[in-house]
Amino acid sequence: MKSQILSKAVLGGSLILLAGCIGDKSGKSNINDPEVEVLETHKVCKLSEDIPLGNLESFSFIDSFHFVIASNNPPMLTIYDTEGTQKNTISNIGKGPHEFIDISIVMVHNRKIYTWCNKQLKLIVFDEMGHPLKEYKGFKRAIRDFSIAGDIVVFYTTGGFKDAFIEIYDLKKEITLNKLGEVTNEHLLLDIMKNAGGLSIIDSMAYFTSGSELGINQFDLQSAKLQSYKFKDPEFKVERVKREANDIVNNNWPFVMKYMHDNSIVTDILANANSFLIKAEVGRYVLDNKKLDLSKRYFKYYLIEDKMVLKKIYKCPITEDNQNELLCRYGEKFYTLRRRILDNDIDYTLEVIHF
Repeated sequence: MKSQILSKAVLGGSLILLAGCIGDKSGKSNINDPEVEVLETHKVCKLSEDIPLGNLESFSFIDSFHFVIASNNPPMLTIYDTEGTQKNTISNIGKGPHEFIDISIVMVHNRKIYTWCNKQLKLIVFDEMGHPLKEYKGFKRAIRDFSIAGDIVVFYTTGGFKDAFIEIYDLKKEITLNKLGEVTNEHLLLDIMKNAGGLSIIDSMAYFTSGSELGINQFDLQSAKLQSYKFKDPEFKVERVKREANDIVNNNWPFVMKYMHDNSIVTDILANANSFLIKAEVGRYVLDNKKLDLSKRYFKYYLIEDKMVLKKIYKCPITEDNQNELLCRYGEKFYTLRRRILDNDIDYTLEVIHF
């Protein structure tokens, strides 16, 4: 659901899949003799742009036939049908009630559209026609992502705080109920990247992961029980840091940049009733003459099924078509929203992922 932060370059190559994994008694899953297959996505529609979209940030389905996209430059919510036709726009730009100046996330729950304004730290709610319903203010932390279950919203917070990065918030009482998520030095350094970490909710279960850990934390919103699962992949590498991350950020920015370029990172997690999809980046970014060379950096998609067992790993080079892709789950299906470049024209396509 999140956009990328680093500028990308063209990287050719075929999309490949590495499969074949087994679980061990420690609760971790390991790669075992992977074989190559093709990851398939089927095009749902090409998006029309009667009103230009700007920079795509996030998208979420309203129902089986409609979805909404959050974009910036200018900040706007755009509602599409699954034939790619623009049906409505919400462009309440400003600093007043139900107005936004920088939106990064959109989430639909019970046919209500929730969006987050980064600069005003507020959550705004609209109906599916774009009429404002309510806004929640008074938040103290920036939000990387959020998801909703009933009257509970789970925030993935960011900003260098060391106590926790997940916040459970009651929309009726407008209070914070709980905070969790272990914050390590590695988490804080990689969290500087806009796309770090992941969050998803199914029923009363919240699933989240730090950008620095290849794993899933499962939190029961009713019982407050927390369980953690970790997975192994030799290509997913995060260097441990002994010094305080905030001290490094304040005093050694070249180290921070190199750390972000050299280490792997988890960038999203999707969940449905039967499986999970974790998205990550592995390999290295190389800075060559002030240009970012992506030839050694790859996306990986980890498919987890059957009681947290890692089943398959999909690996693909970064290209102009997938470098800024957004992911979303609706029902039991996973979707991607991608930019396609052909003959100097830019198109946006909604695609469904097939495993």
